Amino acid sequence: MKVLNKVFPFSFPILLVLTDFSLRFKFLINYDFKQFFFYFVSIIFSVLTIITFALLAKSIKKLKLFLSFLFAFIYTYIVIFSIGFYYYSNIFPNYYTIEYFIEEFKNSITIFVGTITVWSIILILLIFAYLIYWFNYIIRYLNFDKFYKKKLYLISHIIVNVILLFVLNNNIRFVDQTLTIDSNLFATFTRYYYNKATNKNFGGTGLLARNPIRLEKASYNKNIGVNVLVIVFESLRKHNLSLYGYYRKTTPFLDSIVAVKGKEFFIFQNTFTTSTTTMLAIPALFTGITPYQDPKLIHTYPMIWDYGKILDKKNFFITSQSFQWYNLNIYYSNEKIDFLWNKEISGHPNYNDFGINDKLTVNTLINYLNQNNNFFGVFQFNTNHYPYKNNLKKWDGERIDDYDNTILLQDSYIKEIFTALEKNNQLDKTIVILIGDHGEAFGEHKQIGHRDCNNIETLAVPFVIYIPEKYHKYLNINELKKNTSKITTNADLVPTLLDLFNLNSKQIIQLKSNFYTKSLFQNIDDNRYIITLNNNSISRYKVGVSIIDKKYHYLYKINTQPHIEEIYEWPIDRAEQNNLIEQLTPEIINYYKKELMKYPVCKKVFEGF
Repeated sequence: MKVLNKVFPFSFPILLVLTDFSLRFKFLINYDFKQFFFYFVSIIFSVLTIITFALLAKSIKKLKLFLSFLFAFIYTYIVIFSIGFYYYSNIFPNYYTIEYFIEEFKNSITIFVGTITVWSIILILLIFAYLIYWFNYIIRYLNFDKFYKKKLYLISHIIVNVILLFVLNNNIRFVDQTLTIDSNLFATFTRYYYNKATNKNFGGTGLLARNPIRLEKASYNKNIGVNVLVIVFESLRKHNLSLYGYYRKTTPFLDSIVAVKGKEFFIFQNTFTTSTTTMLAIPALFTGITPYQDPKLIHTYPMIWDYGKILDKKNFFITSQSFQWYNLNIYYSNEKIDFLWNKEISGHPNYNDFGINDKLTVNTLINYLNQNNNFFGVFQFNTNHYPYKNNLKKWDGERIDDYDNTILLQDSYIKEIFTALEKNNQLDKTIVILIGDHGEAFGEHKQIGHRDCNNIETLAVPFVIYIPEKYHKYLNINELKKNTSKITTNADLVPTLLDLFNLNSKQIIQLKSNFYTKSLFQNIDDNRYIITLNNNSISRYKVGVSIIDKKYHYLYKINTQPHIEEIYEWPIDRAEQNNLIEQLTPEIINYYKKELMKYPVCKKVFEGF
């Protein structure tokens, strides 16, 4: 018992440091001097912070109960949040995680609630109870007086603690993955609020109000008087669609209609997103401008629906999603849309994350189609977004089962849309495009979600174009067919639509000159590559950059310390399990680096942004 009494007071600091050490051991062996320095500074800060709590409770007895609960609450949160985040993401929370947690608080709570189980609640309560008991034990039994007989010592101790916090705070943007879990969160939270107070920003400008170029009249192919319906999927990865060979029958309607109308469907096999965050992926998809171009372009270039107006069609944007997300209310504020419908306009409550029930949105679209025969618009789902809420239980047990159920549910909604088009005699005069914004990870590379991952499960998205056969003779259909097996991106949508209608004017020619994206009706070079990144002047999520072509997928990850390089021969290694970074020649690796370095924003990823 005497031994236990001697050891127990040190149990929490030891457990904290050992747990942290075990999680980061595989990274520690590759730390450089600077990283080791900050790691040891964070250990010192960690110990001093725990002592500071104890000294304050010992010195100010009126606050003893409050400080006990505060200490237990803070450190329970630190342990659960940091280790839980690491378990799901393979990285520790960084500045951008905390920024998202605070600024998207409702969304963060939704995500947290989705991970809660009975066992996790028990674990949280046990940790909290242990910390309450441990904190009160050291206050009661340890004699601090012989070390801190005067208030001056307490003040000096706090000053040293604050200085160390300042050192960590000032470097948190670059060393977050090298600090102990408690030091990391203390430094990150204080840095976030310091930035807010001083109007500094690590997170980029965010999406701003657009000042869109107003399109002038243009000539176009009058033989193609079709309607256009673009259906955008949220967080839908290609891997889980039976349409793309998935072993579960998740898209029975799409499978069946493609079997019947195969000549009219063009299914692109190798489409990759330019960003795995909606904040950058959707603007790229809607404008044709990639995240590694000048951000002014996505704030000025016409959106998809703008081209519908110069084709003398009514345009619309119908979405289940909230515009109170990622500043979308500001970004879309200057749009000229004949019919706009979103979560706020609908008045319906949140159903799946920051979106309403897609059934209501589908009904709105069908009502619109029943009343309009001359349209060009965008419909945006939210079904596949976390927490994958749905009423189907065909597959049950794991998170991936819930996700597959949402795909099956969404397929039934697509059936309703196609049925409505057919009932209204619109199907044979409507081009329907099905396209994803980005994919989703389920632990394949120790990542859950999409924002912090650039591996293939978050890059590969569905891209399907339905074109009624009677219009094929007016289009370069043979080239379109060839391109279904080429390297493409979802941001190819806008240039493809411009070519589809053969829109032409001096203004259109000028707009097209800035596209890095390609028309799918034109020949695509076999050496084409797609760059994906989540960090530019708009969105500085600390992820890294990815470049993929027909042979290899190279990734440079900056959300770990030290940074990691990976390269996969993805056409053979579809799950990207065999990292060839040590096996391939330097010439191959350097080729991809050289290509990335051509773009200033990609170059900054390597240099530190």
